[in-house]
Amino acid sequence: MVLLTYSDIATPIRATAFNPVLTAPLLFILKGLQQNPSFLSSVLPLPVQKFFLNLACGTSAPKILKILLILSGINYASKYLSQRALNNNFLRKQRDRRDEIVVITGGSGGIGSLIIKGLAKQGYKKIVNLDINPPTDHAEFDNIVFYKIDLMDPASISEVSTKIKEEVGNPSILLHVAGTGIGKTILNSTPESVRLTFGVNTIAPFLLTKEFLPNMIKENYGHVLVLASLASFFTPAQMTDYCASKAAALSFAEGLRQEVKHRYKAPGIRVSTVHPNWAKTPLTSVFGDMDHFYGRQLVPEQISDKVIEHVISGNGGQVFVPEDMAGSSLLRGVPSWIGELARDNSKDMIIVNKDF
Repeated sequence: MVLLTYSDIATPIRATAFNPVLTAPLLFILKGLQQNPSFLSSVLPLPVQKFFLNLACGTSAPKILKILLILSGINYASKYLSQRALNNNFLRKQRDRRDEIVVITGGSGGIGSLIIKGLAKQGYKKIVNLDINPPTDHAEFDNIVFYKIDLMDPASISEVSTKIKEEVGNPSILLHVAGTGIGKTILNSTPESVRLTFGVNTIAPFLLTKEFLPNMIKENYGHVLVLASLASFFTPAQMTDYCASKAAALSFAEGLRQEVKHRYKAPGIRVSTVHPNWAKTPLTSVFGDMDHFYGRQLVPEQISDKVIEHVISGNGGQVFVPEDMAGSSLLRGVPSWIGELARDNSKDMIIVNKDF
């Protein structure tokens, strides 16, 4: 078990050194003391005054705080600009949840089931669960409906989508949550296992989106969310097909955002990707200890809660779980030796400990 992770280091630093709520007042105090040493004489005890005075006059703390404040401002400005860009620089009015239909794949178990039940509690009009297996714990919700689907079969996708549009209505929210992965080396993979991974993780979202996108374009309103992975940016040994499928899913979402904006003139359609770290699910139960410096394994609720929160917000975007892992996307832009070193350090992260 990993005792220290990247998030353990990054979280407190982000919450303190790069938090303008802390650095701005502290810089104000130190600047005030530089100009007037008795600035705090009527407010703070003498020992505290001396401490701040030493910081202000005897160290480079004011300069450091100024740099941190500038960097914080740049970071917040960048986040704001990214948010605008991922929402197509287009403001739209959010519909009442009681009027929205949600379609979600893989909702009968695991993370998908948690998302469905969470959205059902939020009062959405209808939530359509697409899965090959029926759910076992959705009976208490009258706004959840189930349709059996084979995401590997284009004919099944087309047939079920037509039924949904006729019997339930056109969805305004489409969540691609279903996913699979085998965890074999390239040589040990079979054509069937590779087709399954890409079929569920990449091709099914493509085909299913084609079924429901026309009405979203017509109404200039909708939200397509793809549950991708940190594997979209990072490929350790023995997960090549899975990581390639998740990288393709990210490319699909990026291309979809460009097409609805520039080809179909429908900037009101939001496109999102969610990139969680490895989670403790049936999919990862065959692997060994997956805790490592880059993060501990998540529990499914950490991911489902973030997805629900993001869907409710009505915003498009790129969501990382945990948030501190957003830097993973930089692995595609750093010098090759840095990226390769990071992958080398994860060489034993994926080792199957069970027979398939």
